[in-house]
Amino acid sequence: MQCPHCQKWFDSTAALTQHAESEGVRCNIRETESYRVFLDQLTAGMVDTKEKHEDGTLKYEVSKEAWAIGGMSREEAIKKETELQKAYWEKHKPKW
Repeated sequence: MQCPHCQKWFDSTAALTQHAESEGVRCNIRETESYRVFLDQLTAGMVDTKEKHEDGTLKYEVSKEAWAIGGMSREEAIKKETELQKAYWEKHKPKW
């Protein structure tokens, strides 16, 4: 995989993702206008970014299209995940 901004090669998608998200001085792809297009291609349309956190870092979210492919809305998925987590922690009480 090659970074389209600095042209550096990476052995995996994970390595390229880490490179793109890092605060490096040699490559600032995430500050470019084309970063959303790059992110869309890198994640096969699963992830999007639209706003920033208070500290200025990008806020990532699962795209609306990806939720539709999954067969449920974002709200339904969050509710289901919350229920699964609650059930898990009811059975697995941490020992402090």
